[in-house]
Amino acid sequence: MNLAIYGAGLSGYYAKKLLELQGHKIEFFIDEKPQEAFKENANLPIVLKKDIQLNVKNKIDCICVALGNKQVAFEVKKGLAEIFNGDIITVHEEPYKELFEQLKLFRENEYLKQVGYYHSLVINASVDYEGNPIPWISYPLFFFIKERIQSDFKVFEWGSGNSTLWWEKHVNKVIAVENDKVWFHKVKNAFTKEQTEILFIQLEYGGAYSKSIRKYNDIDIAIVDGRDRVNCAINAVESLSKTGIIIWDDTEREYYKEGFDYLKSKEFKCITFAGIKGMEDRPSYSSIFYRKDNCLNI
Repeated sequence: MNLAIYGAGLSGYYAKKLLELQGHKIEFFIDEKPQEAFKENANLPIVLKKDIQLNVKNKIDCICVALGNKQVAFEVKKGLAEIFNGDIITVHEEPYKELFEQLKLFRENEYLKQVGYYHSLVINASVDYEGNPIPWISYPLFFFIKERIQSDFKVFEWGSGNSTLWWEKHVNKVIAVENDKVWFHKVKNAFTKEQTEILFIQLEYGGAYSKSIRKYNDIDIAIVDGRDRVNCAINAVESLSKTGIIIWDDTEREYYKEGFDYLKSKEFKCITFAGIKGMEDRPSYSSIFYRKDNCLNI
């Protein structure tokens, strides 16, 4: 859809980002005072409301009113309806209301933009800048392992999703375990490699779900990111290759201590990565448990 944005200030800048992430094309800004436009909006034409000609209006399907003051935005919307026959929306209405309120709290951070945080926030899925699936773990851990994994690795993960889709593009074999049947079918239908395997196992703490890794061996990376995580980690140890590691997400949770202590007793060391991950603005802690000789050369 081709759109124009009313308001070339900072609110218009945020609106532009939200709309572009949804795949819309921004044709121009409309503003009463174009000389006061936010500097990063200067790459698009800015026209005065009174100067909108018929040939310009025909280029767009919708106008988005992006003014910080809600009352003024709705007044402008009403006025635009007298000169424009297409759709008119504001950033104070769904589906933009909540995201716009969050974006007003800060200016776009270039790092968060590059890692795909803003894109993930809009589509509610863990993706990179271009929209490709990535694991939903802290960004520091993701970039650490991304540079160290090898194409011949075998990966086993509890929990499935965009991480499964990312791993299958970068390693030889992926086995994922899922306990949600609807999600199981959704992820399975998104696979691109025949050798990618997903198992549906109903959750029973200490049962088949956590023990599912036992029928495999020489696992290079076991990912503990589903349910019953302590039992999953304990069961993973004997199925790892001699250099195999365990990646455990959300290790800030104190009730996982039994599992941490067990891995320590098996001579695993731990390195923890703290940072945000897609769709969340709170610190996330993800850890690698490894032995002296390990596949990531830590």
